[in-house]
Amino acid sequence: MDHKDITIFLELVRCRNISKTAENLYLSQSAVSSRLKALEEEMGCQLVLRSKGQRSVELTRQGEEFISVAERWKLLLEETEAVKEKALSVVRIATNGSTYDRLLDEFLRQYTERHPEKKIQIKVCDSKDTYDLVSKELADFGFASYESLQGGLAVRCIDRQPLCIVRRAESPKPPHPISPSELDPEREVRFIGGDFNGLILWRKKWFGSDNRCHVQINTASGVRSFLQHGDYWALIPVSSAYELARLMPLQIYTLEEQPEPWCVYLLRSLRSSTQDLEICRTFEAELLEYARKIHETEDNPI
Repeated sequence: MDHKDITIFLELVRCRNISKTAENLYLSQSAVSSRLKALEEEMGCQLVLRSKGQRSVELTRQGEEFISVAERWKLLLEETEAVKEKALSVVRIATNGSTYDRLLDEFLRQYTERHPEKKIQIKVCDSKDTYDLVSKELADFGFASYESLQGGLAVRCIDRQPLCIVRRAESPKPPHPISPSELDPEREVRFIGGDFNGLILWRKKWFGSDNRCHVQINTASGVRSFLQHGDYWALIPVSSAYELARLMPLQIYTLEEQPEPWCVYLLRSLRSSTQDLEICRTFEAELLEYARKIHETEDNPI
């Protein structure tokens, strides 16, 4: 029993005529009769009463009862095909906001222009949620700011860069060093793009265990409004700092003692049934090439 058998039966139910059914489905009458007979043999009962010399047909009691079953079956088959088609044409992405700003925003625009037949679904969330979505196979690709030893996932670092201090300045100078001892922890706009154990230890060393920070945000671009309207500072990835510096007068400081670098990790499920699909292979290859070119062309290292 397959989709064509169900389609023929339901069309016959609708028009109650074999020749009309064949015409509507662009089949021969013999093909309709043959498929109908095969369906009845598989069911083990007669579904249609046929009379020689008569164009119309009647359903048996079993045929009438089978209508609702056939309708549900057809709906399930159509939903199954829709899921398969979606898997072949949609890339599902889970990412933190900073990775979207740095890597994905422009890349995805270019990707959709090169592949107008493909679709992208993006969910911006914390790194922990990203791991959960990829692990549950609710996302094909994930982008997180920390590495986890969670089983069933392939994790690789695709971006690594230093962190720097930024603060509003009317007349910015070239980047120069600053000591963390010169910073007021109460005026920090804390970028929490991931679970940085090294960064936690760095803050504890310089500012103690007392959490005096009043503002926390999980995307580097979100610190902009605070920096514009107050004597705030932020510790953010260097690429984000230069991007903000194009939008506002911003002083960039290097750190005398660097915390761990900011990293982007690409996540894939090792169990995913879509990992071998051409759309996923193409997406990953083009993304890695895009990231490589960014690293080669960046002119703002500190």
